[in-house]
Amino acid sequence: PPTETPTVFVVVTNAQGTELSICDRYEWGADVDVNIPDNTEMTPGQEFTKTWRIKNIGACTWGAGYKLVYAGYTVDLKGKGDAIPVPVQPGQVIDVTVQFTAPNEPGEYVSAWTIQNDKGYTLFGNDNKPLYVKILVK
Repeated sequence: PPTETPTVFVVVTNAQGTELSICDRYEWGADVDVNIPDNTEMTPGQEFTKTWRIKNIGACTWGAGYKLVYAGYTVDLKGKGDAIPVPVQPGQVIDVTVQFTAPNEPGEYVSAWTIQNDKGYTLFGNDNKPLYVKILVK
């Protein structure tokens, strides 16, 4: 008689302890910061666009409903994320961007961003960390 091959289902856990399927994973490499490297100096109120390069390392295509969302740190540097272009195939590398306006007060500001899937779960990349931008307002 034919022998059935068992289905292997891998489960990963995001930073909130939510179990996600292998469909919901991304990573980045050394070229993650397409622009605006850490500690870039900005003038008060300066507008800028931050772009990160990420890779879908999950087993499934990202479809409608996947988006880049604010993941914390400085409220003064919250920004507005662009929609994730869909579909994003497994293994595909994409650039994701956020529009920012630097705060008016001098200081160091960090803003974290990550992917949210179509079910509303936030995903994290390398070592369960979000993407981030860090600027210095002079």
